[in-house]
Amino acid sequence: MQKGTTRVLLVEDESDFAQTCADVFGQYAKEALWGYDVETIVADTYEIALLIIKNGVQEGAPIEVAIADIWLPTVSGERLIPEIQALSPSTRLGLWTGRGKEFVARLIESEHLAGVTPLGKTDLRAAAAFVRGDKEYLLWLENKKELGG
Repeated sequence: MQKGTTRVLLVEDESDFAQTCADVFGQYAKEALWGYDVETIVADTYEIALLIIKNGVQEGAPIEVAIADIWLPTVSGERLIPEIQALSPSTRLGLWTGRGKEFVARLIESEHLAGVTPLGKTDLRAAAAFVRGDKEYLLWLENKKELGG
């Protein structure tokens, strides 16, 4: 891992969509915030995701950001969140679905998941901003939506 690289675990079972996400995250890094790169690691199941998290911690190269799809083949994404939090408490966590950010926010609240950011799969720029922790962009995006932009 090179200096200035953000390690992202994308837990997504749709491989074409996962590749698109990795491309968008990398492009956002180049356009918006010079001086860093994104390494996106894709896991298509709960079990593989946990193995990647464990290996990262053991190797001294923990995953900095993890985004999990709610619907996964073996276990739902919200069940993965507490496991990641236990293994790697410093990892920033996002949860998403194609049903939108509001759906995810309600799920996070009903499951009492602390420290998790709701994301929507239809807004990859917002997800890319989350990857980098770009709070100003996320705030701008929220205000734009509220103003009907």
